[in-house]
Amino acid sequence: MELRILGCYGGVVPGHRTTNFVVNGTTAIDAGALSFSLTFEEQLNIRNVFISHAHLDHTNSLPFLIDNVFGFVEQPIVVHSIEPVISAIRQHLFNDVTWPDFSVIPDEDSAILKFRIIQLHEPVRIGDIRYTAIPVNHIIPCVGYLIEDDRAAVIFTADTGPCELIYEVANRTPNLKAFITEVSFPNEMQSVADLSKHLTPRTFASEIARLKPGPEVLLYHLKPPYIDQLHREVAELGLDFVSCIDQDRVYRF
Repeated sequence: MELRILGCYGGVVPGHRTTNFVVNGTTAIDAGALSFSLTFEEQLNIRNVFISHAHLDHTNSLPFLIDNVFGFVEQPIVVHSIEPVISAIRQHLFNDVTWPDFSVIPDEDSAILKFRIIQLHEPVRIGDIRYTAIPVNHIIPCVGYLIEDDRAAVIFTADTGPCELIYEVANRTPNLKAFITEVSFPNEMQSVADLSKHLTPRTFASEIARLKPGPEVLLYHLKPPYIDQLHREVAELGLDFVSCIDQDRVYRF
């Protein structure tokens, strides 16, 4: 399994893109950077997009991707998520006001964009990879994803505050190679993190204690204004199995 990191930050400043991973060159996890980091030819290879939640930093490049590939591919791009997320994307992005509704252009049968509502805890197979939505604890409906093939598994928690369930899933997943979770705000902003249902290094340390030893832990969603402080506070935890995920890196599991 190949995981390419297109964007991994909780905001945008030059050189820092928002959340977006690509699995094996063809399936995207979230859509914070698809049209901002992939070449046009690479964008043509994206066939499926799994969205964690409807916040803009996880969806903002999806309209541009669809616009770019329109007329150049024969098969539609399928956007997968739970019903509340799909409903929000349809209502607020592809609504013929913010952006054209490409799910009915030129008509519903031949549209470039298809939406697929998926069910919690039910795997969706795309090629050799299975994607399973796991509910997490965010301020709006949000899911993490268990991504697995027959040899390796990765869990992406998406944006979340404290969440016991995602760790229960991780601890019973065989061949779990990586656990990708968030740290958004420094410890001094604990009240903001709690209110917005994000993690600080302090709450991350409490959460990660739930995880059985074994997988590499990778942190994403650092807010750009606090990156240096967050790196210091994560390092002070002294957890040698934890590192911050690298934008533009390709991980192989």
